[in-house]
Amino acid sequence: MNDIQVLGPAMSKKNSQMASPLPWFRMFAAHYLADRNFRTISLEERGLILSMLLECWASEDIPKNPNELGQILGVPVDQVKRALTSKALSFFNERGDCYHSSFLDDQRNKFLEARKARIEGGQKGSAIKKMKKGTVEVKPGGQPEGHLHQLQSTQVNSLSVNKEGKLKDSELEQHKEWLIDYDNAAALPKREIRQ
Repeated sequence: MNDIQVLGPAMSKKNSQMASPLPWFRMFAAHYLADRNFRTISLEERGLILSMLLECWASEDIPKNPNELGQILGVPVDQVKRALTSKALSFFNERGDCYHSSFLDDQRNKFLEARKARIEGGQKGSAIKKMKKGTVEVKPGGQPEGHLHQLQSTQVNSLSVNKEGKLKDSELEQHKEWLIDYDNAAALPKREIRQ
């Protein structure tokens, strides 16, 4: 006995792209049972419609040629030709040399749009979370403005601190003793520190 299991046919690039987004589609039984075309067709036609819908979901479309259609579905060509009536085909649209289902196309598009929105939302949420944790490095852009020169301690005194008049006289008065000491210390000659 052969130990190799066949999981399914090899998927083409188009098949693998379509198979991964959503493995199922919505199909409301009441919608089909209420449709006169569906109720008045043979069991063979119903089986072909459902098989074609499944193939259209997996591969996006299905060939119009009955021989190819039979091969893909694994059904004898004479059965495909017999079941491929105008009523059965009313559930599909033609696109070039293929049939497709606008019902399934709409579901696929809605799913892909919702998936894209979820991905974008997740990326935005992740960025916000990283910013809150402080793990995002922010690099400043642009150039600094103003003069960049070093001040010596002898250049700063209580008057230069209040040069722009931002401190009120009452605030200066409150710190007068400290300011005088600061100004006097800046005026003292520097002593060399010996080691």
